[in-house]
Amino acid sequence: RNEIYDIGEICRDRMGSLWHVPPNRVAFMSAAAEGMSLLARGMDWRQGDNVVTTNLEFPSVAYAWKNLVEKGVEIRMIPHRDWRVYEDDLLGAVDDRTRILAVSQVSFYTGQNLDLLRLSEAREKGEVRTLYGRRRPMLELQSGDGRVRASAENVAVNTPVQGTAADIIKRAMLRVDSALSNSKLQARMLLQVHDELVFECPQEEVEPLSTLIKREMEGAADLVIPLRVDIGSGPDWASAH
Repeated sequence: RNEIYDIGEICRDRMGSLWHVPPNRVAFMSAAAEGMSLLARGMDWRQGDNVVTTNLEFPSVAYAWKNLVEKGVEIRMIPHRDWRVYEDDLLGAVDDRTRILAVSQVSFYTGQNLDLLRLSEAREKGEVRTLYGRRRPMLELQSGDGRVRASAENVAVNTPVQGTAADIIKRAMLRVDSALSNSKLQARMLLQVHDELVFECPQEEVEPLSTLIKREMEGAADLVIPLRVDIGSGPDWASAH
């Protein structure tokens, strides 16, 4: 029994480190339903409080709050959109009277993984960063206006993805420009359109230019999933697609 308790304390310490909380705030339950029920029964609820959850939540999470309606607690059941729960929908329902945001990181029904860590880090630090370290201040995450805060939280989720994509295309442009300058090609880089680069060149340079572009653009980022570049050509941009 002592060995089991010792292992439990080690697990508590490690889980506390993972969640950035003191170990004594980590509790082990025989089932999720037990933990949710203890929260529902043990908190000092007041009339006008609310709980925010979703209609795709695990039953043990969703049913724990049903009896709180008798105490004047509002259960805000956020609906899915095409079987996906959006973080901004959840957080848009949170206000000063929200006592619990009851969601599972991984959806019981669909397997969707809610990005709770990114949201919490953005709220704590007041900023988000791209993969390459470019920072975007997010002071609106501390706003008392639920709509402003929810909009900022949505941006906080999207920025690391879209911002990193913008960083990558900029890196690709610099690599291609340098390679063109060191080549004997007459080709010119005309413009960027989202994740596309548009070039102009003589017909005889299409093949060597395509090789150069593909090599430099695919080398713009070292990712777990390699970048792949599709190339099209034609007398105008429309026909090149």
